[in-house]
Amino acid sequence: MTADKLADGMKEGLPEKKGNLKKGTRSGLPEKRAQAAKPPKAAKPAKEAKSAGPALPQEQPKDLQPKEKGKDYNPWVILRYPHLAEKSMGLVESQNTLTFIVDRRATKRTVAEAVAKGFSVEVRAVRITTTQKGVKKAYVQLGPKHSAADIATRLGMI
Repeated sequence: MTADKLADGMKEGLPEKKGNLKKGTRSGLPEKRAQAAKPPKAAKPAKEAKSAGPALPQEQPKDLQPKEKGKDYNPWVILRYPHLAEKSMGLVESQNTLTFIVDRRATKRTVAEAVAKGFSVEVRAVRITTTQKGVKKAYVQLGPKHSAADIATRLGMI
């Protein structure tokens, strides 16, 4: 026997090197047995998109909508009361801004409409925040023709 044949005979009885293993085989096991050990994965069905909940209504609740034209408009349905903090007083003087505590369901548009119709002023911008206590606060900046200090005086804030 030559050395080549002897080396070939020894290779036949030994498992293959790790680098030469085919995908799906375990060390030294025949390929068919390795496939039988792991069943093929089934295709997963496509996931359906979950909705975030019921669709929100596009209109404001009826108690927040303005009343009919023949009746008087009451801004205090949306505007609960003026906010009387030191910061609010500073905003009246420095930025021509009034601060109100408003209804939880009020939007920027309804707050602007309530201030404009209730006090006969031009509203320039409205910013709304909700505090950690769940109270909704609206900062209403008035146009340059109107003074927030005059309205604050009428409301008894100053």
